[in-house]
Order: sequence, then structure tokens, then C-alpha cells
Amino acid sequence: MLTKFGEEEKDLINEETIELLAPYLELKFRDDPERDVFSGDIAKGSSHALKGMCDWCRAMSDYHKASKIVKPKLKLL
Repeated sequence: MLTKFGEEEKDLINEETIELLAPYLELKFRDDPERDVFSGDIAKGSSHALKGMCDWCRAMSDYHKASKIVKPKLKLL
């Protein structure tokens, strides 16, 4: 299902989903505020599949933010 989502349905992600995901993506360690808690490198200690999920969630959030800038420009073309 995630493969299909990434290929065909990534443009259907909405603001609510990104808003609910944001606290996890922005969470930092108290003792090291430069390090993200929701990180693929940290997650791979538990599972390689979890590492992939963390990286995928971050990528979908980045894609959504970039598409908000690009889509209006494409429409103008």
C-alpha cells in the first residue's frame, strides 16, 4: 500500500496529515537539541523497516511542502 501511495497518491496528502505528523518530525532530544528523535538512523537500531518508515514519512512531508510552492507555478505555465 505504501508503494502505491508513493507512486500514485502522494499528491492526495492533506494539511491535516502533515499537521499531525509535524510534532514527531520536529521532536528533538533534550540533551542534544540538534538531533531529531524521529530519525531513520535512530530507528534502525530497532528495525530496518522502521528506519525506512521514518525516512519515508520525512520525505512525504518534505514533498508536500515543496509541492505547495511548485504546483501554483505549474498551473501558471
